[in-house]
Amino acid sequence: MPEHTAPDLERLQSTGTQRRSSQSGVKRYNERLILSMLRMHGPLPRAEIARRSGLSAQASSQIVGALEDQGLVIAGERQKRGVGQPSIPMRLNPDGAFSIGLKVGRRNAELMLMDLVGAARHSVRLTYRYPEPDAITTFLREGLQEILGVLPPTLSPRLCGIGLASPSELGSWQREVGLPESVAAAWRACGLVERTEQVLRDFGTSLPLLTSNDATAACAAELAFGNERNFDDFLYVFVSTLVGGGVVLNASLCVGRSGYAGSIGSMPVGTDIDGRPRYLVHKSSIYVLEHALAQSGRDPALLQALQDWDSIAAWVAPWVAEAASGIAHAIASSLCVLDFQGVIVDGAFPATVRAALVTAIRTDLKVLQPEGVVACDVVEGKIGTGARVMGAASLPLLERFHQDRDVLFGGVRPETDMQRKRG
Repeated sequence: MPEHTAPDLERLQSTGTQRRSSQSGVKRYNERLILSMLRMHGPLPRAEIARRSGLSAQASSQIVGALEDQGLVIAGERQKRGVGQPSIPMRLNPDGAFSIGLKVGRRNAELMLMDLVGAARHSVRLTYRYPEPDAITTFLREGLQEILGVLPPTLSPRLCGIGLASPSELGSWQREVGLPESVAAAWRACGLVERTEQVLRDFGTSLPLLTSNDATAACAAELAFGNERNFDDFLYVFVSTLVGGGVVLNASLCVGRSGYAGSIGSMPVGTDIDGRPRYLVHKSSIYVLEHALAQSGRDPALLQALQDWDSIAAWVAPWVAEAASGIAHAIASSLCVLDFQGVIVDGAFPATVRAALVTAIRTDLKVLQPEGVVACDVVEGKIGTGARVMGAASLPLLERFHQDRDVLFGGVRPETDMQRKRG
């Protein structure tokens, strides 16, 4: 038997560790691959899972069995189709995992308990003129107590994390959203993440906290539970009090080096009469419509109170035209940088308004389409106002169960505003 020096033994031990790590990574990757497949396509028999995944029938069956043992997938009813043995479709188990989403916006906040298939099990909501730190902290404390009380003790161990979605800086854009300086200063002194972490410590929970920009979180929700056209690369636009967005590349959410990928609200779209730059946020945000209503003597809170905006159509129609013009310019500029398959537009407004906005954007894009750039589809998002809180709740589920190349290839994400924290 040959003798090995100390460096040789270290190398052999390291190789063995890497092999075991690689095997574990491949297993986790394949598990996530199958879970993502069932989420995207719905119930599938084992043979179809093997065919779509490219795994052997034996390997696929073993992984499905392991997922079934973990309670993440369950068998459906036998289906008899033609000759041969009946097939048993496998599907995601709604009770397989849960997460909590917290969305704090500039006009309202929401907490939601979500299951593995994206269904909301319980939610609580708070509406306000602007977000005051103490009121938000109280809402979070009381809402979290209510949410945790809804989950039966037998399912509590399946709670896999809390996602927080909010504007990157709640104290920013003061003039546009009517935020008093005292409130902005309070947010600068102690941010939302720090306040949320303190509440979690008070509850004594060690659940991971993942944070994201609210528009990025909405994009994550569209990626996980919408995207009916199955775009692998798309620009996402979410119109709220302030317009924002997200970017998906290779079917994965791209947050960028500093977490600001898709921040189209800050994209220049022209200049005003004084020659100062105008940004998309100044043309395509709902606060512009709020100001128009206020100037006419109407309460801007109508936008949150009304189920539809038909009664204020005289103000909505010109706003849609102006918002569509700005978004079309932003899309045309974005297509010059990345060759997106499509653009998905959603927002905190009724579905009829979303449809009108998308139609107007398509019309404007036909005029703006630059030469040398391939046009792309502009389609409606499928989630609507709840996209941000659903996106927040999606973050722990996506991190734990979504197909992710980093699991297989050992990539390390840079620290961004979507990062794991512990309370």
